[in-house]
Amino acid sequence: MKNVDIGVTFCNKKSLKIFKNYNWNTDVNFFSTVIPINPFKLKKFNNFFSDFFNKFFFFFLCKFNKMDKARNTISFYNLSKKNINKLRDKNNNLSKSLKPLRDKKYLKWRILESPFKNQYLIASLKNKRQYFLIKKSQKNKNMYLEILMKPENISNYYLRSFLLEISKWAYKNNYVYIKFLIDKKTIKNLNLFLIYKKKLNFAFFLKKKKINTSFQFDLIDSDFEFTNF
Repeated sequence: MKNVDIGVTFCNKKSLKIFKNYNWNTDVNFFSTVIPINPFKLKKFNNFFSDFFNKFFFFFLCKFNKMDKARNTISFYNLSKKNINKLRDKNNNLSKSLKPLRDKKYLKWRILESPFKNQYLIASLKNKRQYFLIKKSQKNKNMYLEILMKPENISNYYLRSFLLEISKWAYKNNYVYIKFLIDKKTIKNLNLFLIYKKKLNFAFFLKKKKINTSFQFDLIDSDFEFTNF
């Protein structure tokens, strides 16, 4: 294999052992994370009392996460060549973080030319200029949301605010859950309760060992959009 300066991978457990044998680093942790919204709509829980249990669950979700149910601060934008520029990276300084380059060509190929583009929406908190790419999905008659992209270098405060606001919108529109990808440090700082996390197998290689860096990845950066995890 051709020598490279940087290598990253999300993989299964068997592959992870191989990367470890080649001295790849596995100390950085990412999680597939789910915020349950109407969990009792799922087939294995669905019964005559599912609406009652969902209201009961969402009440505690709001209470534990100090969610203001009265506010409505989500704005949505249709996918278009103009609006897609809202998702472009504004700063490609790799000295602070390692992340996929999301330039104009990438966004056109990955989003506008995607067979699922009709399921995509751009979202933000009202009067804010940090934008998320959302996918509306459905499986076994259950609707769920996937946060495919979040803004680069987003603050924990803004990210938490957005997740709580989109959760309220999802509840009112009968979505079962919200799924997104996030690193260990960020999810800890968000201080969210009643969520589900699953650790992913991630490994990386840096030719320059002394580089002090962090990684930024989302669902859109791998095949997670098309897999259940």
